[in-house]
Amino acid sequence: MLRLLNLLQHVLLGDSAPALILLGLRGPLSLLIVPRPVLRRVARVRWLRRAGGWLLRPPVALTLWAVVYAGWHIPAAYDAALADKWVHDLEH
Repeated sequence: MLRLLNLLQHVLLGDSAPALILLGLRGPLSLLIVPRPVLRRVARVRWLRRAGGWLLRPPVALTLWAVVYAGWHIPAAYDAALADKWVHDLEH
């Protein structure tokens, strides 16, 4: 039963959450998840502002999600996540 719950958690985190986050946080709302001191420092650096805006574009975010998601399905990465709690937590 615990294994089934863990698999469900992976599906929710890997499939549903990125899509919902991308839809819900696109635009000005995305700035609310960043702590104010960090946001102030990033706002002063032009290339960081541009990089953040680029990463929040749906095609870019979807591609990045797909690459990361596929990467965790490489057998070595999957086995490492099973063997080491820290790697498993990183996967989540």
